Amino acid sequence: DLAILDPSLYFFEVFKDLWNKNGGFFDGSYIKQNREDLSKVHLYTHFSRPLSELIRDVNKYSLNLMARNLMLTVIKEKNDIRPTEDMVNLYIQTWLKEKGLLHKGLFIDNGAGLSRKIQISTNQLLLILQNIYNDPFMPEMIASFPIASIDGTLKNKMKRTKFSRNGHFKTGSLKNVVGIAGFFLSDTKEMKSFVFIMNHEEAKNAQPFIKDLIDLTFIN
Repeated sequence: DLAILDPSLYFFEVFKDLWNKNGGFFDGSYIKQNREDLSKVHLYTHFSRPLSELIRDVNKYSLNLMARNLMLTVIKEKNDIRPTEDMVNLYIQTWLKEKGLLHKGLFIDNGAGLSRKIQISTNQLLLILQNIYNDPFMPEMIASFPIASIDGTLKNKMKRTKFSRNGHFKTGSLKNVVGIAGFFLSDTKEMKSFVFIMNHEEAKNAQPFIKDLIDLTFIN
C-alpha cells in the first residue's frame, strides 16, 4: 500500500477545501500532536442511517472505504475494543466457525476484499450465500446486491442476457482476477445461487463466458 499524503494532513486539506467551498472562512493551520497529548473534548455525536441502508450503498456501488470502516465498526461493537485491520481475519474465522461454515484456508485481511492477500474458495463463498439465504435478514442482504442491468455496478451491464433483471450479483476484480457471486430467479422461478472466480492473465476477458454460464444455469 502506498499513501502519498499523511492521513491527518490529507483530512486537514480536504476539510479546509470543503469548508471554503461551502461559504465558510478558514484561517487555521495544520498541527500534528500525539493522541495522548490531546485533551479529549466531546464535540458531537453522529448517528448513522440504518445498517440495511448502509450495506445497500456499500454493495451496490462497491464502496471499499465504507466496507472497511463497517467491518471495523462491527468488530468494535462486538468486542468493545479499538479495532484494527489485523483483527479482521480472526473475527471472520470466528464468525464462520460459529455458523458451522467451512473456513480452512480462508484469509480475509480487510472488510472490502480489495487485496491480493485474500484467499477464499468458491465453495466457501457458496456456503456464505446459503447462510445469507437462510437468515432472517435475507431480504435486506440480497436487496443490497446490484441488480443485473438495472442499478449499481451492474447498471447497463448484462442487458442482453436471459437473466437480465432477475439476478442480484456482487462483482469484484483486480488485475488478472475476476469474481462474481449472488442469486438469481431462474426461468422456472427457482432461486439459485451462483459463484465464479477466475485467476488468470486473461481474466479481464472472462465477462462473455460468465454471462453465457449464468444463462446456461438460468434455463437448467
